[in-house]
Amino acid sequence: MRIGIDVGGTHTDAVILQGDNVLASTKALTSADVISGITRALDVILKDSGVCSG
Repeated sequence: MRIGIDVGGTHTDAVILQGDNVLASTKALTSADVISGITRALDVILKDSGVCSG
């Protein structure tokens, strides 16, 4: 399982992959506080993928 995050000037993208299968992905506006934006993106993909139920 792999997680990828791309923080750009406009959008933060996150994806969780199992092999070649995309389990979940998200795209959101990049926040001024980059760490908070990454954390929110991780929360979304972990919840949507069912990997983490917390």
